[in-house]
Amino acid sequence: MDENKLTELLKISKTIKLLYVEDKEDVRESTSELLERFVGYVDVAVDGREGIQKYIDFHKDNGQYYDLVISDIDMPHMNGIEMTRAISEINKEQAILIISAFSNSEMLINLIDIGINKFIQKPTKDHEFFLVLSKMLNDISIEKENIENIKNIKLSNIKLEEKIQQELSKNIELNALAITDKLTGLYNRVKLDKVLDLEINKMVKLQAEISIIFIDIDRFKPINDTYGHQIGDKVLQSFSQVLKNNIRKTDIVGRWGGEEFLIICHEANIEGSLHLAENLRKIIENTSFEYIKELTASFGVASFEDGDSIDSLVERADKALYKAKHNGRNKVCF
Repeated sequence: MDENKLTELLKISKTIKLLYVEDKEDVRESTSELLERFVGYVDVAVDGREGIQKYIDFHKDNGQYYDLVISDIDMPHMNGIEMTRAISEINKEQAILIISAFSNSEMLINLIDIGINKFIQKPTKDHEFFLVLSKMLNDISIEKENIENIKNIKLSNIKLEEKIQQELSKNIELNALAITDKLTGLYNRVKLDKVLDLEINKMVKLQAEISIIFIDIDRFKPINDTYGHQIGDKVLQSFSQVLKNNIRKTDIVGRWGGEEFLIICHEANIEGSLHLAENLRKIIENTSFEYIKELTASFGVASFEDGDSIDSLVERADKALYKAKHNGRNKVCF
């Protein structure tokens, strides 16, 4: 192992936490001293029973398992094979190194069954122990690094997803603002123009019917002059809500501009649209609006005819609205 690799291994090894289980005091002390030179944390147990308890307590206190368990086999109360079998049942991924004078075939089979990573026969030589330990520490450090990389990738993905969601939400919000009248919350003129174009093209292809209703609040200027623009704005908001609450689910309502509104009636002929407009007129007339109490509106209705364009349809509805205004307001005309 070259000097750079050794330096990197020693650096990584200082993050390793291990449990060392040995019943013989002199061996335990000398080996634990050697281990403490290479790893950052060493827990020591005198037999298998204490080893199991320390293993459980360490996980409970730290939220993680030891990176490595090193154990003898021949110990009182609970031997190394029993202990490592119990540990493997708790954590199947646990790295385990066995150091023992025993090397009979039955014992080796038991160790293989448990899934022991490495076995060193006593008496151990320092250089042999160091080579095995360094290999295991290197494998563990690589595994820890891979886990950390996976965590970082997952964290980066989560942050990326959050950022994407934020951008999507921002775009949705911006798109909504672009087509929404800020004061009333209804669609604005831009959106109404797009819907008209789309619906009329669809109607021509499917030979369906479509009508529009222009609505203008009667004598709105005196409301602003008498009560102020803040009250005027509240009236517009309340009026918009009345319209929204009393149209069909398939209809689209928006603010055309000022105190003028437009309803696009899907698959509605002139009779159906006149009926809707008259119903709205009565509801508005009988609604008690805050501050001004009484309010009326005039309605101009037009239905799409052969040869019509968006402009001609809007022009006929606008003329019908003018007629309603000219004939005394609070009327529906076509």
